[in-house]
Parts: sequence; structure tokens; C-alpha cells
Amino acid sequence: FDIVIGNPPYVESKNYIESSPLLAKYIKEVYSCSNVGKVDLCIPFIEMGVNLLNERGTLNYLTQRRFFMSEYGNLIREKIREENLLKRIYEYHQTDLFKGKITYVAELMLQKNNNNQYFEYGSTSSDETSKIPVSKLDGLWNFDKVGDSAEIVTRLSKSIGTVADLTDVKVGLQMLWKNAYHIIAEKVENGLIYGYSKLEKNIVIEAA
Repeated sequence: FDIVIGNPPYVESKNYIESSPLLAKYIKEVYSCSNVGKVDLCIPFIEMGVNLLNERGTLNYLTQRRFFMSEYGNLIREKIREENLLKRIYEYHQTDLFKGKITYVAELMLQKNNNNQYFEYGSTSSDETSKIPVSKLDGLWNFDKVGDSAEIVTRLSKSIGTVADLTDVKVGLQMLWKNAYHIIAEKVENGLIYGYSKLEKNIVIEAA
């Protein structure tokens, strides 16, 4: 296709792995950029969209932007950088773009055989757009800190590693999922609280 336009689904792995295990298995087997971490469904949709383009085709998605900074986004970011696909990014910093939903989204424009050494970047936090060297795409995409600080963080993470290299981090803080932290206490004994939640049984935590 000359052009692929879309708004792919934003579905975290925790919301489809258990309910649709065959789908999760299929994604891992068919889409190479999904073979890292617990991928959001937007990742295979981005890869599929790129695969549908002809040799000069352009993709334009309104997609979630969490993959800019996440482990599961490593391979799709690497593909975009290595194939020099990135043409434009526009980040929406509001979380109310879709009524009743908290979202973190961006417009992502990719183009095959894009020979530009720069891509265009803009966001709702500024009226101005800027041109950023494609070389800045190595590592995490933190466009709030484009420049020396971002390069230092990337170099340090590659040379000395990150917390994820030392321990198995299953999930970050779930600030929007209040039920995960609502513990129904059954008893308090020897400085420990014994209880349960809607998500877990037999929870034991230290009393404050």
C-alpha cells in the first residue's frame, strides 16, 4: 500500500494473555518485534502496518506512546531506527484525548526508503516543532530530554546496566489500578498484616 492509516488497539498483555492465550502465542510466533517482554497489542500492529507498505509507502498511526520507553518496545524501536523509518512524531501530553479513558498517545509517521537524517518532533506542550537527528533514536525515546542528558542515560544503561539487569521486575507501580492495593485485613500479628485482595489471596505485609 502507498498509505496505511490507523488507530491500533492499546491493550496491555495482562488484559489478553490469560483470556486469549492462543492470540498471545500467535503474536510471539508471527511478529518478530513482539519477542521481548509482555507486549502491548499496538506493537504487532505497527510491525504489520510497516509490512503492508510498498517500497515508498507511508504509515500514520495514532498509537500509545508507552513503547517509547518500555522494554517491550525495544525491538520495534530498533527496527524503526535501523530501517530509518521515522518521519514524524507528535506527542499528546493530555490524558483525556478519548472520552472517559486515560491514554498516553502520539501520532507516529513512518516511511519506507526515507533517506532523511532528521525527523520532525512536536507535542501539545509546545507550539513549535523541531528537527531531531535520527542518531538520537538509539536506546529509549525520551523526547523531553533530547540532547546530552538523554545520550548520557543511554550510555550509562548500556555500560553499567539497569535495575532490570539485577532483578526480575514483573510490573511497575500500578497507580491507576487501585484494587491491587486494596487489602482486606484479616488479622495483625507481630508487626505483620495478614489479608487478601480481589487479586490475591494470603497477602502478608509489614504493618506501617
